[in-house]
Amino acid sequence: MKSIYIYCPDLSGADYRLVLERLGTDSVRNVTVHTDLPRKTTAKDIEALCEVQKEFSRKKRVRFKNIASFNEIPRFTRGLRRVLRKNGFTVDLNSKKEQAPRLVKVVRALGKAGIVHRLTVDERDDQLSVYGYFSSFGLHTNFKDPEYTAESPDHFDKWLYDASARGINTYCDIINMLVMQTHSPNCRHASCFGNTFAVDGELNVYMCHAVKDETTLLGSLREKTSPAELFSCRAVGEILPAVVKKREGCMAGCKFFPYCQGGCPLRSDNDSDCAYYRATVDRIRERLLEVYRDGKVRQVNYVVKNAILNALAFGTAFFD
Repeated sequence: MKSIYIYCPDLSGADYRLVLERLGTDSVRNVTVHTDLPRKTTAKDIEALCEVQKEFSRKKRVRFKNIASFNEIPRFTRGLRRVLRKNGFTVDLNSKKEQAPRLVKVVRALGKAGIVHRLTVDERDDQLSVYGYFSSFGLHTNFKDPEYTAESPDHFDKWLYDASARGINTYCDIINMLVMQTHSPNCRHASCFGNTFAVDGELNVYMCHAVKDETTLLGSLREKTSPAELFSCRAVGEILPAVVKKREGCMAGCKFFPYCQGGCPLRSDNDSDCAYYRATVDRIRERLLEVYRDGKVRQVNYVVKNAILNALAFGTAFFD
């Protein structure tokens, strides 16, 4: 594996070193770390975390990408903002609908400091109304688990030409996947099996950051010294055959396989869920090509316009 993804809490320096040493094997070149941080996190805390990474990188050629995840809004002091920006952190604020008014000032400060940020919302019942509320304050919305329905393609059409639109990952994940020709960042519509590790405070490791229980438990990093040892466990033996069967079936019978990689092996989406996602991907693909070929780039909302212009600057083959 060249790239791995680690989800972990705020650990001691010694435990954090152990995590990197046990999971960052010689073949790994890119490590994305999602760290759950407490509200009282300081600049010194971030510097200590980065120092462990720098020490590890001196031994191995590894590049780190850091996401600082907060369940409570911290006090973003000047020093904290400075160190987050200096080390290229993305700030992920787990947010609630009622916090939107307060988040305006926070988001403005992060943007002014040049810090990449996102507001992640755990909402499943009425995502469109939540998006509408956040966008009324000029805020982008990142749903923890974006939902797709029979109406999603038509909702996208309205959003596409809405001059006041803000980002929503329900559509933006698909847009970026298509134009940059990558896999979806949403693990529900991608394959993370084997490259994703969720670590708890006791250094137990799970194969899924969303489902941490006995069904996904790989073992303890205090006992197992490598991913190879971790994957030699009962949980993998029970899940792997179903993963292989599902992926082979999707690959053989569905042209949309490149856009979901067979989906999450731990989630049994029904046929409707799969059909809604496919229909949304297809609609977005059609509209993006239409916008480009008909010269409508300046007519769509600025989120889509920027995505198209960035893709063209990178020389993507999507628009060929």
